[in-house]
Amino acid sequence: MELTSPPIKRQKVLHDAENVNGNDCIGFLPESVVLNILSYLPTKFVVQTSVVSKDWRYLWTFIPRLDFDDELFRIHRKKNKKQIENPKFVDFVSKVMKVQDQARYVERFRLRWSHFDMSLVNNWINVSVGKNLKELDLDLRNNASVVKLPYAIGLPLCMFNSDSLVALKLKLFNCELIVLPTSICLNKLKKLHLEGVRFSGDGAIQRLLSGYPILETLEMVGCQIYDQKVVEITLPSLRNLCVRHIYLPRNSVIKISNLDLLFFKYTVMECNMKNNFIYSLSSLINAYFEVHLQPCGSYSRKRYNECFTNVRRLLSGLSSVRSLTLPESTLQMLSLDQNLLESLPCFYNLRKLMLTSLRKRDYFQVIAYLLQSSPSLESLVIALEEQPRIGAVIMEDGQEVPTELLCLEGLVLNHLKEVTISRLWGIEVELEFLKLILRKASALQKLIINEMNDSKKRTEICWKMAMFEKASASCTISLL
Repeated sequence: MELTSPPIKRQKVLHDAENVNGNDCIGFLPESVVLNILSYLPTKFVVQTSVVSKDWRYLWTFIPRLDFDDELFRIHRKKNKKQIENPKFVDFVSKVMKVQDQARYVERFRLRWSHFDMSLVNNWINVSVGKNLKELDLDLRNNASVVKLPYAIGLPLCMFNSDSLVALKLKLFNCELIVLPTSICLNKLKKLHLEGVRFSGDGAIQRLLSGYPILETLEMVGCQIYDQKVVEITLPSLRNLCVRHIYLPRNSVIKISNLDLLFFKYTVMECNMKNNFIYSLSSLINAYFEVHLQPCGSYSRKRYNECFTNVRRLLSGLSSVRSLTLPESTLQMLSLDQNLLESLPCFYNLRKLMLTSLRKRDYFQVIAYLLQSSPSLESLVIALEEQPRIGAVIMEDGQEVPTELLCLEGLVLNHLKEVTISRLWGIEVELEFLKLILRKASALQKLIINEMNDSKKRTEICWKMAMFEKASASCTISLL
């Protein structure tokens, strides 16, 4: 398909676009609506609409969003089901960008490219940023081999000194370290996503984080930071922060201390926890805290105690949160502590607690302890799962896994109003936990049990629960 620039006079009439039956489909829609619909398609498909009719020939050139994905150009081999690079991708993008060089405005530029050529990437970025670009999304992958590129990735200066860029998403996989300019100034950037990025050079990551005066959302996933002893995330404008598996040298630390942070998502391997510090986040509304044990790893009691000390320290930084989500891996970590109730921080402001748990007695004991440490809790949501544990703690001689019944006579649940549990099986430990909740929650209004497809089991559980003591006379129980 030949790509040519539009004539100087703008085409206005779209009503020749018809479907195969001769009935007008979208020809009489307002032009702005048609352009908006096309803007959500990959650029390859948008350009293909030029064959719809004579009046649509140049319509694609007025779409302000560019979306290039080399996966759409891959050649599939039927025999071995492998994909090979198609040279038409580079040719297509180059021609589109040549046409866009005449445009006044580019709103969004997205590029996903394996086996990429950095010189071409930089040329295309320069063209886009020069058109008052608002969103830049780069997904660059070196899939040619497991060997990393022999040189550091250098992105154009204009990318880090733009007066129009609002959102920047950068993914680098199997590449070498990114080289940053000495000066970074993105005065309008509000959202930054970094994934798989490797930073080197003393002060590189800190220099990057200091160039955004109004940044509101920061996401760092699988990033590796070298030659930096202390990484501080203290942006005063930051409201949303996601930190997942950040890798640092052993003698380096990352400190998070944004007093005005509202939403925080944190995922870490236990071996990296000692390098992470979360200070009191007093304005925090919603937090997700996930700790992973090493798969198939075994932990001595001493090593586990060190892990839990780090977990307790990090949880203390979240003690002001209003809504907290803990997945199964975090509950597993907590379940192995012998003095958990005394070790947990008090979540005075917590109103909603969302958990993913196994159907194990020690997990339910953790949940009971969390309730004890959340005196203002109003809503509890539990999703039950059945999956193998990851990692194991080697017990010392004479030491046994606690098997006592759930018994917290001092548990006070004066504010708990709603409990929702999904995928209940009706086994002994589950019913024991429900009995505890109903007996202690004096303000409980709703107990909802979801995803019970077995009508016989539903009836059996309903009959058993009818015999439980209830502290709240107004509580309704629903089995769905």
